[in-house]
Amino acid sequence: MGSEGTRFGNNRTTDQWAARKIFFIFFLLFASLVAVPVYFHYQIYVVSAVAFVTLGVAINKVVFIMHECAHGTLFTNKDLERKVGWVCGLFLVTDFTTFKSNHLAHHSYFGLANDPQGSDYNGFEGARFSKLLWHLVRPALGLNLFKLKDLNKNAKTDKKANTSDVRTFLLCAGVVHLGILFLATLGGKVWLTFPCYHLAAGTVGLFLSQTRGFAEHISFPGGTTGQIVRTHYPNILEGFFLYDFNFNYHVEHHLNPNVPAYYLPGLSESMKGQDSRAQYSKSIVFTILKRLKQSLAKA
Repeated sequence: MGSEGTRFGNNRTTDQWAARKIFFIFFLLFASLVAVPVYFHYQIYVVSAVAFVTLGVAINKVVFIMHECAHGTLFTNKDLERKVGWVCGLFLVTDFTTFKSNHLAHHSYFGLANDPQGSDYNGFEGARFSKLLWHLVRPALGLNLFKLKDLNKNAKTDKKANTSDVRTFLLCAGVVHLGILFLATLGGKVWLTFPCYHLAAGTVGLFLSQTRGFAEHISFPGGTTGQIVRTHYPNILEGFFLYDFNFNYHVEHHLNPNVPAYYLPGLSESMKGQDSRAQYSKSIVFTILKRLKQSLAKA
């Protein structure tokens, strides 16, 4: 998959659209990061828990900013775009160059054995209900932290080539995360909430990321297997919790990886029928429930 989409490109409209989204994502991140300890301090634990989940949502959304930078579709100014991708990587402790390399490999090999993101959806063709359910639930328990190693699996090569760049990145990441710890504890006043950012990233963030990836590429019994990509029609709840930057238009993105996300909804109808690997679903939740139901019926 991958037409160039030369009729579409970044311009002032797409730049402003992307800037508004970035502002909202980081506002949500910092507001929820501060809200967790504030409401915990005043023993309003339910609101603190809601803020914790929201924090995980915001951290997951930072990935979509990096994703647009990796494709060169965020801003007209490509130097600014690379810097934004690098800064986002500080919050995720993920080198932008490595992230870009792994993600572009996903586009080339999705659904195949050497797909860097394949652990989200490969190898479940004949899986039982219990195996699928455990696969979907385990990230929420923090048991998918091994993916951070996979995400940075090319880091050793990068370190050999750019040792000073890696040191700079790690130093800056350390400063950013010290600042995060400062906010997470209200300057040391609420120490019990110090791990909230990293805990939200390792549970809520990874859970949402895998849930979306599973729905985008999972195969169904008796249907097409291997390379599958699926668009999910938009709805407000899934748009808040599971994706951003029109990422639900996943067929359109895979067919046109160099088209800014702003344009993907307008391409949706014209893309249908262009590729046998493309599928469409009314929602991510519907896709997952349908897949679970089929595995239950099979059992």
